[in-house]
Amino acid sequence: KTSTGGIFNNAAQVWNHTFYWHCLSPNGGGEPTGAVAEAINAAFGSFADFKAKFTDSAINNFGSSWTWLVKKADGTLAITNT
Repeated sequence: KTSTGGIFNNAAQVWNHTFYWHCLSPNGGGEPTGAVAEAINAAFGSFADFKAKFTDSAINNFGSSWTWLVKKADGTLAITNT
């Protein structure tokens, strides 16, 4: 069963906002390092290319939609909008 409707949409927004705020760090920012950087480079060519594609996807989202970097079941990365 697929969830839809106002309650689902508002609950999803609460979850997305909560997740976002919990991901922030006082010393965060900058380019990723380690395994995350390697995966981004493998999927998108470089962090700069990833950032451009992510930004383009986010700008073209409608309303209060969200843009995510996700790890798919096969281990590859993708940019997706919700």
